[in-house]
Amino acid sequence: MYNYSGKEEVAAHVDIENNGFFPNVSTAPFVEEYRIPSDIPAETIKSHIVSAMFAINFQLREFKTEQIELGNNTLTAVPADHIGGVNEKVHLYKRAVFCEAKSEILKETQTVSRTKDAENLAKSAEETEDKYREWAADAVRQLIGQSRVTVEVL
Repeated sequence: MYNYSGKEEVAAHVDIENNGFFPNVSTAPFVEEYRIPSDIPAETIKSHIVSAMFAINFQLREFKTEQIELGNNTLTAVPADHIGGVNEKVHLYKRAVFCEAKSEILKETQTVSRTKDAENLAKSAEETEDKYREWAADAVRQLIGQSRVTVEVL
């Protein structure tokens, strides 16, 4: 983003309040870890994260109900491994949200005409969008204790 003086601005980072069971999500790690371009407005970033939170929360509604029935009133109360002080369930939840949001940002920015001929198409290709969506689904499955690959007898 640029202000009127022509200098690049850093998008304002905000914490987005969740529903009480799932953790709040900050835009800062998303922008930094998922390499979100600085020309995307802060409100657009926030909007995509909120939409992703709704989508992931919806996918996890049965898991949430089961955990509350077990007496785990927040995701952090659900038994989980910790590495470096990071709760596995919280990490997977945020990964799912961030990957979902990244896929939506990629979809939105695909239609924007690019000025650099040498731009790396892998950063904005449809396959990249699909890969982020796949990673979001993998994180959800892992969070609820399902493997990546399932086989059923018909």
